[in-house]
Amino acid sequence: MDFATVVRERRSIRKFKNQDIPDENILELINLAAHAPSSGNYQMWHFLVIKNQEIKEKMSQLVADKVDELVRRVNAQPDRDPKRAVAWFTRAPVVIAVSTEKYRTTIDNLLFHAGYSELEVDSLRCRPDLQSIGAVIQTLLLAAHFKGYGGCWLTGPMVARPALEELLGIKPPRSLAAIVALGWPDQVPPTKTIRPLEEIAAFIR
Repeated sequence: MDFATVVRERRSIRKFKNQDIPDENILELINLAAHAPSSGNYQMWHFLVIKNQEIKEKMSQLVADKVDELVRRVNAQPDRDPKRAVAWFTRAPVVIAVSTEKYRTTIDNLLFHAGYSELEVDSLRCRPDLQSIGAVIQTLLLAAHFKGYGGCWLTGPMVARPALEELLGIKPPRSLAAIVALGWPDQVPPTKTIRPLEEIAAFIR
């Protein structure tokens, strides 16, 4: 499979076969992902591989409880159950919790010395550490597809991030950034429609 095919055929997989992925294969995917670019080459990522079903169920319950709390707080009556969109990952054989650590560049520190607040620096600089996490997760997903697996990048569960961090033992200065569901695809979504190039690209000549 060539690179263009890997990119075009990758899908977000939400239904998996009840089949394990050997630990060494998971580590191979992580090793490939670790070649992604990162701000300052700091490589601030860490991958916590979760196969324990009880832990996955507890994670899902924490997310569902938080969603229930929010629905009650705003007295909402959503058309569809929001928990289904964020707490389904327990069905994946493997769940990878990806955490990060804030990386401050020379430019960030210059801004701090100039009197900018942390919030202002994060807003202005668009969190280089989180951009790096995006790069490593995308690389992980492409590697997974190349090897015949399927994955899904989830940020919805971060609604319960503090509780998930406590459960998983992720402590400052690290913080949970996203989770990735991984397994053998049991259902592959159809080809997605992408926006035309004239809408997403422009040149300054």
